[in-house]
Amino acid sequence: MLNPNEAGRFWDFLLFVHQNTKNSYRFIFEDGSVINALFDTSCESDNCLPEEDPKFDQLMEVIQEKQLEENNKIILFSTFRHTLAYIRRKLEGTNLRVAQIDGSVKDEQRSEFHDRFKLPKEDGNAIDILLFTKS
Repeated sequence: MLNPNEAGRFWDFLLFVHQNTKNSYRFIFEDGSVINALFDTSCESDNCLPEEDPKFDQLMEVIQEKQLEENNKIILFSTFRHTLAYIRRKLEGTNLRVAQIDGSVKDEQRSEFHDRFKLPKEDGNAIDILLFTKS
């Protein structure tokens, strides 16, 4: 089983990738060689990430600085839902009010989140941070 992080060294010579199944891929290289690989997809969720995260720590510093301002609102965009779920989980352990909008959120709830995001920070129902992805 090939870990996706270990596949990076092959990308320079890669010509084509074909996904056979959810976690099975065929790599075709410039020289005509082929590698069939299984990727370990068991860690696609945010639960597989380490607790210590310097990138999140830096993000948290920016968030804390922004929360001191009159307009404390933050919108974070990501392509990946599991990234937003990870950030949401870590932020929910703080006193920040967070909501996530992605493809699974119904229109009524989107509207509610939008309205709550527009509320002033003094309002107990306000959302401070809106996590957003297109998918």
